[in-house]
Amino acid sequence: MTPFTGDDTYPVEAWINESEDIALLMGWNDMEKLIYRKRLLSGTAKLFLRTQSGKSWSYLKEQLKEEFGLKLNSAAIHKKLISCKMNTDETCQQYFFHTKELALHGNIEEALMDYVIDEIRDSESIKIVLYGASNLKEFRKKLDIYSDIKKKLPSCSSPSTTSKTTDRSYVNLVRMSDAKKIQKGNLVYDDTLKTRLTGIAEKEVISMGTFIAKLQIDEYFADIKFHVVKDTDIPVYLEKF
Repeated sequence: MTPFTGDDTYPVEAWINESEDIALLMGWNDMEKLIYRKRLLSGTAKLFLRTQSGKSWSYLKEQLKEEFGLKLNSAAIHKKLISCKMNTDETCQQYFFHTKELALHGNIEEALMDYVIDEIRDSESIKIVLYGASNLKEFRKKLDIYSDIKKKLPSCSSPSTTSKTTDRSYVNLVRMSDAKKIQKGNLVYDDTLKTRLTGIAEKEVISMGTFIAKLQIDEYFADIKFHVVKDTDIPVYLEKF
């Protein structure tokens, strides 16, 4: 079980609930509960323990809640979440659990989900599967779906190409001839939304417009935005063997 110091972001309420579950599992009596939990206190919490004279776990529990309970307001929690950036070697699941621990200090589930989505560096057309969760349990499942899609995308046969824009975000590109095949000869796209792209064959490209297509990967579906470019802008051709 995790020790409680009172110095980090781990909420005392979460620590108490964790210890209650272990005590129930082990079948401890009140004295065993008190002894075990006292041994798990360290740092500031251990110093606080020395000032207490109570001889029961119920008394100590209430004193810990009063001293180390929720004191951060919503603004302070949001500030911590804003400063919590996703590391390059961190998976979206790891980042989710990291920020979730911060969010335990307040009831800000919806904001937490938004922060996690914003920190995932990927195309909005791929991240769209992360939206719509009504609670953190649903959002956690959506993260798993997103990870599965990301693993399968590189191996999918597709006439499109993925490139980076100048702000290092990812977009999905498709040649005009292939776009017409996808749309079965009746291409409907918005030619008012043109985007300047770089990184394609080391040159700058202006897209001809965009359209939305439904992509299926196994049992998952997602609406993906494609940027249409001239055939000559993507010097790669797929051949069947």
